[in-house]
Amino acid sequence: SLSHAEKDIEIEWYATTTYSEKSAQVGDTIIFKWDDGDEDHDAYIYPSGDCSNENGKIKVGNYSPSTYTFSEEDIGKTL
Repeated sequence: SLSHAEKDIEIEWYATTTYSEKSAQVGDTIIFKWDDGDEDHDAYIYPSGDCSNENGKIKVGNYSPSTYTFSEEDIGKTL
């Protein structure tokens, strides 16, 4: 059987930026980075795509870099 080569997806995070859609597979890791790694930002993934809609939000971390690895439970979800 063929297996997926896991990859890192790096995002340079800025509060006022709109980001293009990304695709990920099980085992891929998204890495959020921002300039001041010592500053607490409470990084979350918002499945709605809108920070004002907190339904189903996923905490990624508080400091740069913060990471989230996609699991089988994420299959079929928009995150």
